Amino acid sequence: MSDAEKCYARCPVAMGEPWSPSTTDSVLFMHLVCAHATEVDQWFLRQCAPFKILTAGDVPFGIRDLLEREGPTRQLAVERLVAARIALGTLAGQEALRQLGQHSRRQATVTVPKLPTPIAPAAQVEIDLWRDLTLLAQLGYDRRVERDGVLRGIESFARDYPENWAHCLPWLLLVGPEIGDRDVAITTWLAEDHPYIVAALDDAAASTVPRVSLRAHGVQRHLGGGHEDAGTQAVNVLAAQLDSRRDVFPRPLAGPAATWLGDTDLEDLVRGGTKTALRDFTNVVDAQGAAEEEGLTQRLLALLERHLSELGRTLTALGDGAHQPSITLAQRTVPKGEERRIGADLAIVVTASVGGELHIRFGEVVQVKKTNLFTRRTGRFDSWRIETRQLGDLLAVSPTAAYWLIRESGDILVVPAKYLRAVGGERCGNGQKSFTVRHVDVRHTAIGLDQYLCDLTLGMWVGTADPAALALVDGSNSRTSPANVLEIRVRRIQG
Repeated sequence: MSDAEKCYARCPVAMGEPWSPSTTDSVLFMHLVCAHATEVDQWFLRQCAPFKILTAGDVPFGIRDLLEREGPTRQLAVERLVAARIALGTLAGQEALRQLGQHSRRQATVTVPKLPTPIAPAAQVEIDLWRDLTLLAQLGYDRRVERDGVLRGIESFARDYPENWAHCLPWLLLVGPEIGDRDVAITTWLAEDHPYIVAALDDAAASTVPRVSLRAHGVQRHLGGGHEDAGTQAVNVLAAQLDSRRDVFPRPLAGPAATWLGDTDLEDLVRGGTKTALRDFTNVVDAQGAAEEEGLTQRLLALLERHLSELGRTLTALGDGAHQPSITLAQRTVPKGEERRIGADLAIVVTASVGGELHIRFGEVVQVKKTNLFTRRTGRFDSWRIETRQLGDLLAVSPTAAYWLIRESGDILVVPAKYLRAVGGERCGNGQKSFTVRHVDVRHTAIGLDQYLCDLTLGMWVGTADPAALALVDGSNSRTSPANVLEIRVRRIQG
């Protein structure tokens, strides 16, 4: 037996005794982590003060010594210990706060140790999670947009890496009150589909850290114990998630419905879901604003499909069966080999059905234009280049056709095509190929995308039901088709 092995055989963790990183040399530490990573993490979990993890402005527990060690010791710590990844994530969060102009609550000096390279992808995503949790705990409520972006990142992590969430669960339960109890909501949601989340909860309930064990027992009660069954608790979680996506919540007393649906709840969710998709789209525009309009259009449609489809699934889970109204979206791109454009980047096709009372299929065509600020770095305000022939082709298909004008901020202004023709004036008829409209030209006429999709499109104020025009709109005409099709289906069975 080597000296290192003899030393390891007598190490405190192996013997069930207290241990500290400051009293352990690098070789012994590597043996400890390889064979007892969970126990080492538990030691850190017991030592740290919960409120310091996300708010102290510095590494909140004694792992800094390990991170400052050079070579394989530090590499192993980051790859095997949750505590090391939390430390790096919280430091990265403090640095991000400094860049956002918001100081740590402790006003501490942030020093980020040089990261080991390369970091395994599984370790990096956990570091990113704890960076986002640090931001969520410390960003003020006046930074609503930034908080929404952070929440999106945390939810994406839970959806894409549920096993990592299970691995971090004791620590997440420890800091839960600092992040608005989102540890409970997300864990309850994940436990419905992932048995290893339930197993991780069982382990956390047996923790020697009271704050972790009590919180784990509380989540278990939410899942199936206590006075409510699992089905009721699942509906509660779904309802909380749904209300977080509403345009206004809590809302004032409802007035008459805005559309033929006669359902203010569904209409409100469509508007709120559209606004959520637009908030995500601002990130796309920030990163890819100079990309082709076709690519931006496809990303926007994918976000609309995702968020409104999530609403549809949640309504089904919360509803009363067949009588619950439903809405679904699906987007498709017309292959290059098939398309002969009709002047439209996008066709919207709506199929509406209400029992034996109403059934209709109609469509609308839309042209998407991004601001000139993405391609011509002149001027300070948004403007858009309108092609005269394209505008005429659009109006030939539908007199209520619209333009979606993408602003530099990522927001979208919806403007009637015929209004743009009026702005172009004589230029549309004297052979001029294009003209420019400025922000000041459309600011009084434009509406938001949420109002356009709900009140006007679903409300049937725009679009055409003419069979010949509809064949052009939905791409079933073999000679011409739009570039993209967004299909919306609304259904209610009367009873």
